[in-house]
Amino acid sequence: MLARANQLVLPMRLVVLVGLFVAAFGIRLYQVQDPPLNFQATRQYRSLLLAREYYFEAVGSIPIWQREVAAISAERQGLLEPPILEHVAALGYRLMGGETLWLPKVVSSLFWLLGGVFLYRIATRLADTYAATLSTTFYLFLPFGVLASRSFQPDPLMVMLLLGSVLAMLRWRERPTLARFGLLTCLSAMALLTKPIVLFPVLSVFVALSVAQSGVRATAWSRATVAFVLATILPTLAVYSYGILSGTFLVKEAEKTLLPQLVLSSFFWEHWLGYVGAVVSFPVVVAALIGTALIKQRTPRALMLGFWVGYALFCLVVNYNLATHDYYQLQLIPIVALGMAPLAELVLKWIYQARPQRVVRMAVWGVLGLAIALAIVRAEMRLAQADLTREVAIAEEIGAQVNHSTHTLYLAADYGVPLEYHGQLSGAAWPIASDLEWEGLAGAHHLSAEERFQSWFAKDAPEFFIILDLSELDDQPDLKQFLTHNFSLIAQRPEYWLFDLRHPAR
Repeated sequence: MLARANQLVLPMRLVVLVGLFVAAFGIRLYQVQDPPLNFQATRQYRSLLLAREYYFEAVGSIPIWQREVAAISAERQGLLEPPILEHVAALGYRLMGGETLWLPKVVSSLFWLLGGVFLYRIATRLADTYAATLSTTFYLFLPFGVLASRSFQPDPLMVMLLLGSVLAMLRWRERPTLARFGLLTCLSAMALLTKPIVLFPVLSVFVALSVAQSGVRATAWSRATVAFVLATILPTLAVYSYGILSGTFLVKEAEKTLLPQLVLSSFFWEHWLGYVGAVVSFPVVVAALIGTALIKQRTPRALMLGFWVGYALFCLVVNYNLATHDYYQLQLIPIVALGMAPLAELVLKWIYQARPQRVVRMAVWGVLGLAIALAIVRAEMRLAQADLTREVAIAEEIGAQVNHSTHTLYLAADYGVPLEYHGQLSGAAWPIASDLEWEGLAGAHHLSAEERFQSWFAKDAPEFFIILDLSELDDQPDLKQFLTHNFSLIAQRPEYWLFDLRHPAR
């Protein structure tokens, strides 16, 4: 009878897991065809511009002017990381016969879901399968995670590779073979290539597991440690060294990520903690920390301590981006999900010992089902956005008015990258208020609008200045005065102003 019960439990558990993953994928398809303006539009449209250029390069039927604009836009965007996902999207465009906005979102979503498979396998090493299922459910349906996991940027792929790397570490520690070590180093190296900020949790978890198993001295002198570090880091060092020397990687963007003085400022702590609360919530973080403290076995405890230490190091080093971008908290989601597993196991065991068992169990799973439903509703609310047809039409109208010029300046939300994409034009973004704030934090010399124009942009002979964010123009009165006094205003709409920089003010 017991064997038959176990045979029944396993398929039922599999059905539940498959159902969770199908539902998680389904919610990520909500309004998937819409322009990605509701989440980190600058980052997503940067990737869209790069993918367009790679697609146009491979297709011979694209008009010459479109090729030229796409090539210039992609070159000006530069690279922050190796464009892995962008090449995948370009290949998808070729297979589908044209550009589409939904394909990159679906690809990112699938990466995140595959990461959920890895997370479940890791969680079963921390707690029983019921608690592991709860951890996976949190990972799949956290509203912020739903929104961020389908964005066209490398972070969902990074999280997937991080979890795959950690699972490979555990499997290698359980049975150390050369094949498993090779898989571990490959996954870790790929994670770093995707986004180097994953270096901190990858190395921290590896070191923590090694110290727990072999001690500090053995870890430091281990050939496996040296081989792992070199094999993991060297490919990324080689790629980034080439990118920096060739000028394709944006070194100045990397310089913005670390401002040592920021750690001592209230700006950093307020924004970091604010994002933690917004992404996963403080009660959940406390539950994950309690769950970590409950772990008794050496290897699982080392795993979670490695995760937390790696996250702390990441926060201190990548401090500016962490304090200004909510999606930099994405790697916290699997850490919290795993940390909650031991606590969930303890609570479930206590509940299952209650009487009458059947009523209590039904109540527990009913509450959990309701929680998933509420999470889906909240996720749908975050995914939903108003009809953006007008915004796209305005960008296309501006592109036509400037004859798809590649010599433009613009003051716009999201640094004008959506304008470049939909308007098929190219140029440079005028700094917005947050950039000026960063200059103040970094102690940079303040420039007037005219000084900035002459020193930053005049050498490229810009032809048009597009103001697509009129409130931002009001926040920079010296820029407004400089433009209106010196250049001709050729279009003044409720949505935008357009200055012709080739002609003086009338």
